[in-house]
Amino acid sequence: MRPPLAVTACFVTGALVAMTACAAPGEQLETSVPVSVVKTAVPIHEPVYSFDADKLVGLTDDHRIASIDDAGGTELSENLGDTGRNLQIMPDTPGVVLVPQPMRGHVLEVRIADLQPISTLSAGPQPSYLSQDSGLGVLLALSANRSTVSAVNLQLNQMLGSQPVLGGQPSTTLEGAQRGRAVEFHVSGPTGVRHYKGHDVPADMKGELSIDVAAAVSDPTKVSRIYLAEAGTGRLLAVDSERGGTALEVVGEVSLGEPIRWVGVDDTRIYAATESELTVLKSNSFGGYSNGQIPVLRTFDYRGAMPPGPVRSAALAGGAVGRHQVYLALESQPYVVQVAKPRV
Repeated sequence: MRPPLAVTACFVTGALVAMTACAAPGEQLETSVPVSVVKTAVPIHEPVYSFDADKLVGLTDDHRIASIDDAGGTELSENLGDTGRNLQIMPDTPGVVLVPQPMRGHVLEVRIADLQPISTLSAGPQPSYLSQDSGLGVLLALSANRSTVSAVNLQLNQMLGSQPVLGGQPSTTLEGAQRGRAVEFHVSGPTGVRHYKGHDVPADMKGELSIDVAAAVSDPTKVSRIYLAEAGTGRLLAVDSERGGTALEVVGEVSLGEPIRWVGVDDTRIYAATESELTVLKSNSFGGYSNGQIPVLRTFDYRGAMPPGPVRSAALAGGAVGRHQVYLALESQPYVVQVAKPRV
């Protein structure tokens, strides 16, 4: 029997249509509206997305937690009195958000369904900025003075230890690995990016790169890779460990023309937001980049979709990658921008 003939085709509304070429990567979107702006009850910052609840969860300026649906419907927690710089979704309990409380010296667990506090856990000295090593189920916490990283085994609710890191600047951030069986994380900020890895805490520093970092996110597949926005420029860099794991090197880059304020990622795409545009790029976790260039899939002018007035000039206040959309929060403005994910 002859093998079937190869046919180039696309599915359109359930019908198989023969075509000379399918839509190019980035042309088709995962929602029908490319960019929309929804009004919320309060401004939020540093949001995260709960796939379990299909809600955007963010911090408010008055130390509360807001849960927001795609229509802008907003629920608010009680005033928590003390909140750190960001939030994390509990990895093994996705209906729970973790809230650092540096002045109280612990991390608060809040149930997303009703925004009620349910427990606390110790996470080292003055935990202020959270990340996680998802492969190990380890919570990572950066202290309020940006000089110490602590690790907590979430399954056992047990401190693994704390270690000094070369951070210390106000914008220093922490990015844990999303896979793997070792404690692994990057610390980045104005003084550069540093990679730490070990089977215990303290972990060893495995490499560093001198670059002023404005935003960072770790690759969900390749644990040694991190994507960095260079402060004051439009450069987005893919940084990885050199062979042997004793230094860091730039393996890909692209210039977006204006400073990048936020970077997000999913399994196949990188999202880089400037104050006017959201650019979606292909991550290519397993391979390299042709000519060292990170490929751009699509760029969205989200600023033009905003209503006139203060909201149109409001600065970004963080973002989150959701199921079918990317969400951008605006500083001091009760609005959220929703940008459709392009298909790869």
